Amino acid sequence: GFEFKVASDASTGEESAATFTWGGASTEATAALLAAAALAKVSNGKIFDPQSNAPLTEGDILKELASLKKTADKKL
Repeated sequence: GFEFKVASDASTGEESAATFTWGGASTEATAALLAAAALAKVSNGKIFDPQSNAPLTEGDILKELASLKKTADKKL
């Protein structure tokens, strides 16, 4: 599983950021990334990758999902 949290902008009271965290399993990472992508799509938002300090493009997300699938397939 994964955890989902929403942070509010104190100055406006509006929700401004959602965070997804997970353990080490590739299946958890896949679920969190898919949920983040769906939320970004319906809210016209962006997915920010703190490791690269930049937003992820659709291509980045697809590459990451493909990598996670390979990792999961190796464990089967």
